[in-house]
Amino acid sequence: MADGPTYTASKPKMPKDLPQAAKDEWKRLVKQLERRGSLTSVDGSQCEIYVRLFAQWKALCLEVEKDGPMIDDVVLDKDGEQVVRRVQNPAMKLANQISAQLRMLLKELGSTPASRESVKPTAPKTPKVKKDRNIFTE
Repeated sequence: MADGPTYTASKPKMPKDLPQAAKDEWKRLVKQLERRGSLTSVDGSQCEIYVRLFAQWKALCLEVEKDGPMIDDVVLDKDGEQVVRRVQNPAMKLANQISAQLRMLLKELGSTPASRESVKPTAPKTPKVKKDRNIFTE
């Protein structure tokens, strides 16, 4: 097995149907991965999963900032009377779950301090050579 790069550097195409927060994160993430020299077109699916989850996480964090980590929940007691109780904001629980998934995906992309050293650079792009059709042979 060769010691050199196995994959050629290339940039995945951003999916057209991403929400704006995901598009912004895609641009930031792809720029950083490209600069590091480890990005290939096959990384597109992994990047898409990451940025879609990131957009959800960001929206949930905004919801927690707006409503707080604890919210009032109205339930009925055994007599059918409404009772207000304080509960953890469900958005906070979801944000925490998604943040764990985001950390895992960042690790997979080699974008955490601990995982950066394991990333192997890609082979540089090879320039496309155009064939000259006006070559005359004698």
